[in-house]
Amino acid sequence: MRLYEIKSQQEKVEQVKKFAAWAIGNLEIETPPTIEYGNDLGKVKKHRTFGSTRSNGEIWVHLGNRNVADICRTLCHELVHHRQFERGDAWDGMDDETTLKIEDEANAMAGRMMRAYGKKDERIYESSKSKKCNDDLKELLLKHKKTDYDSIDKMMKSVAKEHKITPKKLHDVWVDEYGVIPDTWIRKQLKSKKDSHD
Repeated sequence: MRLYEIKSQQEKVEQVKKFAAWAIGNLEIETPPTIEYGNDLGKVKKHRTFGSTRSNGEIWVHLGNRNVADICRTLCHELVHHRQFERGDAWDGMDDETTLKIEDEANAMAGRMMRAYGKKDERIYESSKSKKCNDDLKELLLKHKKTDYDSIDKMMKSVAKEHKITPKKLHDVWVDEYGVIPDTWIRKQLKSKKDSHD
């Protein structure tokens, strides 16, 4: 994992931990769970889920390639399940009808709590906004195939203005995602395309 990926991951975990403390208090959880933040895509595919809760108080939530708001929503859903186990509304080996009931409650509560927390801390949505900015810049870079500083600067200013952020912020979120500046990224893309045609 590259240094910028580690830094980004650590910041993500810190934001999610802050949300977890808030959600645990709001759900009136009596015994806080043990929460594991993972990046095991194999586990996601095997269980077909981004999170799980066990009756022994263990929660697992997948972080990889997800924005903070998505992770928080999954975690909140799992925290509701934890509270259901505490109250005796959920147990190991539940029948299908009970499972559907607790899933409906967890989905509804997670949605309500995310709306409330989003008003309190809008930063949880920044990574999805950053992704949209990067996608728009990527589209322009690939469309125009320009590698000179002035052309790329003009594209960056255009995207930054459209998303109401500074060009420096756009530069930073780009580097956070791709690990290189836009100039280097587009040169690599064009070279790779050229090499594949040779």
